[in-house]
Amino acid sequence: MNTKISKEIAKLLLKINAISLREDYAYTWTSDIKSPVYCDNRIILSYPDIRKYICKNISNYITDNFKNVDCIAGIATGSIAISSIIADYIDKPMVYVRQSKKSHGTKKEIEGVFRAGDDIVLIEDLISTGGSSINSFKSLKNQGANVIKLISIFSYGFASTIDILNSEGIDFIYLCDFRDLLDEAISSGHISKDKAIFFQDWFEETNAKIKIN
Repeated sequence: MNTKISKEIAKLLLKINAISLREDYAYTWTSDIKSPVYCDNRIILSYPDIRKYICKNISNYITDNFKNVDCIAGIATGSIAISSIIADYIDKPMVYVRQSKKSHGTKKEIEGVFRAGDDIVLIEDLISTGGSSINSFKSLKNQGANVIKLISIFSYGFASTIDILNSEGIDFIYLCDFRDLLDEAISSGHISKDKAIFFQDWFEETNAKIKIN
């Protein structure tokens, strides 16, 4: 998006404790990476003004940049609700992608209705290593969809992840990244400049661990 929006969203995420910053490796991501940082953007849903601000910015980006969008796709479970709100704002159908096929019933991987050839915008709540984004992109593509953009609320902005997404041919943006978040955490007093060095070091070390499969 732009720096102004990124900084504002950083401020909002810190305000509602959607981002946790700890000086230990208290969290383990799905990718098994140990982290002092945890992002839970599902908390956004509990704050109407913040929820509206984020959904409106994504909706405006979509309508400003694409003449034709056939469908909005969310990713289970983190971005389903946000995707539904965005789809409602721009009056488009919505589907969501499971991280794995159902083991019962219809055994669907994608819930909802779209047609082969549809132009779809894929919504993420968070991009870390890019795994869930890539899996969802491939699921839609394998069923004939044309994913014209991946939009995430927050991304750590690891260079390695960016390279991986680019290598998969995924066109993407995010509203806020870790560097702006860390700057806001310092300026708002959530952490000191000295403590920020710990998080910057972790960021660089983690970037080096992320590899293209």
